[in-house]
Amino acid sequence: MLCVVLVIAALSVVGTTYIQHVETVRRDREVAVNAMGGRKAVESGAEIAKQSLQLQRDMADTEITAGTDTVAIQAQDLADGRSRVLLQAVQRDGIGATLLAETQWVPSGQGSVPDDLPRVDATVMADLLADVNVTKHWVSGQTTWSDTTVEGLVIVQNSSALVLDDVVIKGAIVSEDSTFASSLGDYDMSTTPTVLISGDVRIDSDASVLEGVGLCMPDGTVMSYADQGRVQVDGDVIAHTLRVLCPGTILGNVASVEDVDFHDDFERPGHGRVPQAWSDILDTDAVHQDVGFMAFVPRRPTMGALETITQAELPEPTVKKVDGGSSASQLEEK
Repeated sequence: MLCVVLVIAALSVVGTTYIQHVETVRRDREVAVNAMGGRKAVESGAEIAKQSLQLQRDMADTEITAGTDTVAIQAQDLADGRSRVLLQAVQRDGIGATLLAETQWVPSGQGSVPDDLPRVDATVMADLLADVNVTKHWVSGQTTWSDTTVEGLVIVQNSSALVLDDVVIKGAIVSEDSTFASSLGDYDMSTTPTVLISGDVRIDSDASVLEGVGLCMPDGTVMSYADQGRVQVDGDVIAHTLRVLCPGTILGNVASVEDVDFHDDFERPGHGRVPQAWSDILDTDAVHQDVGFMAFVPRRPTMGALETITQAELPEPTVKKVDGGSSASQLEEK
């Protein structure tokens, strides 16, 4: 009889232990599933946050639904055109996921109207026009420059065309309205200032003229004849219409309203790899801002958090007899 009781007690203990094991495994699976769901939710939230940032929507203290989870988003503006976004999909039991991301803002290279494009800061332009040490070349009507070097600021007036054939410009080319007008208005093909490239042309931006800017004609047109000559520009290039059908190189950013049309052999070193900085003298306040990149930042616990984790005391298991007089054992947390 004693042996039978011992066998029954042993089976009870084994059965209880097995149930505990099943419950533990089930709980671990639930935790894993919930954590994975939270991770997918914050990844979906990150895509939504990036699209919302590109549309310039306010993302401060926002909640969005991603699948069956709710993602809380907090956005914070940082210095140097950067933003920080915190995404959290955490349930009441503390299981879920969080992501911390930083975004870099850069002026977009395309606008819908001339006023959407970058232009020289008004104060910088006023000081430049008042500087008697800088030569100004006013272009009116149809003017052709050939086999020459030009230094200073070239201003192409409305309804005028400048033809360049084997010319080096040490300075910058600008349009009349981008120099004086506060607003450019709608694009008018009949009065647009135009630069035509018919031979080799080189434009080197000069610190004494417009540093980092080679050509600024947000209301103008820049065109070249097919396969005649080569173009090299050291500086940012801004034009409403930009069609360069000969080989060449631009060492700077490009902004336009219409889609840019370049020769197949045209080179833009570094373009598309990392966001390039625009010239400091360009006014980009009215320009559409785009998210240059969105990088996830690892969450690193502070020393205080580590001390809290290491000093945490876990409850000790206790043995409790099951009601009814049986000798089965059961683990219970305090």
